[in-house]
Amino acid sequence: MEFYRSVFGGKLTMNTFKEFHASEDPGEGDKIMHAMLEAENGITFMAADTPNEMEYHGVTHSGCARNGFLGESYDHRSDL
Repeated sequence: MEFYRSVFGGKLTMNTFKEFHASEDPGEGDKIMHAMLEAENGITFMAADTPNEMEYHGVTHSGCARNGFLGESYDHRSDL
């Protein structure tokens, strides 16, 4: 997330499993439970570490959502 902040700028917040009291595993205390970068260009990035109890298979699922206001003259029917 620090890399993305260096590229896009913005406000980065990161919370650990320890801060949320979300795990009793001491090895997870410093893992990131929730990270969010609100970039200066309006893009929001979110990420988290995989808990130890979950098997990590690499990136098998990812998503991208586009939200925002396109202006009063935008006609959504033109996308059909």
